[in-house]
Amino acid sequence: FQDLLETAAIKTIPVTGSGGTSLAQAQARFSKLVLVGNAGGSVATTTQTRSISYTYSIAKHFQRTKEYKPWTSNSQQNPNWTSVLNSALPAFWATTLSRYVLSQSKVWVHDLSSYQELNLLESVLEHHVLPTVCCLLMATRGA
Repeated sequence: FQDLLETAAIKTIPVTGSGGTSLAQAQARFSKLVLVGNAGGSVATTTQTRSISYTYSIAKHFQRTKEYKPWTSNSQQNPNWTSVLNSALPAFWATTLSRYVLSQSKVWVHDLSSYQELNLLESVLEHHVLPTVCCLLMATRGA
């Protein structure tokens, strides 16, 4: 691997990758090494996003980004809403059941602060849980 990095440095061939510390050490050792793209770590990324990032970095280095547009919309890559909503069905049932239990428990609450807390929790369930679940499912569908 050292021979590869040394040759890339001598021939000024662009290098990209993950593992910020090891790439920084390689750059320190081979001063003419051309690092392109995000040389940071790869925590919370997928193999697909890393591949796109590496390819785009090299395309950008060679000024070929007009031809390579990895983030343009493609109907084959976009998640299907039906599959997302089907995946969200357990969260929908849990939210519905929780709201029902909360509404029934309000009958037994005589303390105003507890009643307000139940209203707040019911509001969170009503307005935030399902949209958040759907967003997370859409974001991770292609991962």
